[in-house]
Amino acid sequence: MALITTNLVTIAETETIEEARRPLNANTLGILFAQDPEGTVVGAVTDGAIQRRMLAGSTIHAPVATCVNRNFVWARSGGPREGHKNMGEGFWTALERLEGHI
Repeated sequence: MALITTNLVTIAETETIEEARRPLNANTLGILFAQDPEGTVVGAVTDGAIQRRMLAGSTIHAPVATCVNRNFVWARSGGPREGHKNMGEGFWTALERLEGHI
């Protein structure tokens, strides 16, 4: 599977933090899903994770992989939300855009 480049919810984990800020700001969801070189989703990166990394001394040139939560929670779009009540609307919107790629 090729990397998805036509939407604003995925990013290659090799991209820099600086490069992640553009789609994060554009999608207004506060989350991106990181992909490995094969296009598999390997985790989630949020603007909060990036901020914490920067406060810890990282630079905008560090790879997104340093901010990726590889133990992220996910669900199928259209599935029941009962087990995921703490997920905000941005999570569900991003999930709908990502459907079929995880």
